Amino acid sequence: MNTENFFAIANHNLTIVEADAEYTKPFTTDTVMIGPGQTLSVLVSANQPVGKYSMSVAPYESGKIVIYQNVSAIAGFNYIGAPSDSLSLPAKLPKFDDEVAVKTVMDGLRSLNQVNVFKEIDKNLFITIGLNVQKCHSKTPKQNCQAMHNGVLAASMNNISFVNPNISILEAYYKKIKGTYTEDFPDIPPKFYDFVNGAPNRIPYDTQSLNGTRIKVLKYGSRVQLILQDTGTVNTENHPMHFHGHSFYVVGYGTGNYNPVTAQFNLVDPPYMNTIGVPTGGWAAIRFVADNPGIDPNALFIFSIVPLKKQGLFIFLSLSLCLLNYQFITINITWNYFAGAWFMHCHIDIHKSWGLGMVFIVNNGKGELESLPHPPPDLPQC
Repeated sequence: MNTENFFAIANHNLTIVEADAEYTKPFTTDTVMIGPGQTLSVLVSANQPVGKYSMSVAPYESGKIVIYQNVSAIAGFNYIGAPSDSLSLPAKLPKFDDEVAVKTVMDGLRSLNQVNVFKEIDKNLFITIGLNVQKCHSKTPKQNCQAMHNGVLAASMNNISFVNPNISILEAYYKKIKGTYTEDFPDIPPKFYDFVNGAPNRIPYDTQSLNGTRIKVLKYGSRVQLILQDTGTVNTENHPMHFHGHSFYVVGYGTGNYNPVTAQFNLVDPPYMNTIGVPTGGWAAIRFVADNPGIDPNALFIFSIVPLKKQGLFIFLSLSLCLLNYQFITINITWNYFAGAWFMHCHIDIHKSWGLGMVFIVNNGKGELESLPHPPPDLPQC
């Protein structure tokens, strides 16, 4: 859960038909990059000569100063009738730091049908994301102060490192318990500069972030645009940003600093996702309607194998790094979105633990369907 990964099958193309539980226009590629928290469904046509082929996964090394395990995971993709003593053909994966391969897939993701993305925006947020170095105050510095210049690593959004509260934020909000969080998460970073190339590097003096449990409250039905900007403080890196409780349209992305004058948006058929890999040293623009105060309907996904004439088999693969040990399986999945304040965070676990996250609370709308129900009378007490 701490790396994004490339995936490929030797001598076979992958046709993407779904991303994050939403159908997409079919897009064919030989490699995909998938991050923690993301899902892709791809069709694979078993139309090659009978034999053994390899499925391979290897890390995408987006962080320039991060040490990765350059180790591939390999599984078999074998045809019935393949000789047992034959060797598997190896899958060709991109270079570990191939940003073009990542962009190629993202460029190809489009919603299956034309959608009506709102053009009028009620809430516009610009949020920087990245790593920080804090001064270390540990009594055992040799063990705990191992970041640059004997500091400790942190991560932040708009220079705020998220601190996990002692009690549920939703419970504190519902019961009006003071002291758990503050409603002052900033709409913009504390200062603007060349985020990618001119980030401060006087570690740790200019790289420190503030600590706090700060949230942003949204009115029900608000049309929100969120610009996520990667920063070069400490290190530029691709961050898979995941949003609980809502999906969003990825209307734009690019390299460098976001420029509203030159940025190009797709408001016709952008992909509808819940996790977006913010490009290394770049930005992503998402739009969503804050229409979930705590309840989403159940979702059911059925992954199946469908026989086709002449072309062998189309195999419907669900690729999800939420499955441990890279187990790619055919499975039925159901889940509920439980009532709660909605966490947005980097899905690289170590970054989340360092504070790369924040919380949105969506106010109730009108009536039962737009409101969070009361807690049940038998709600367990922590």
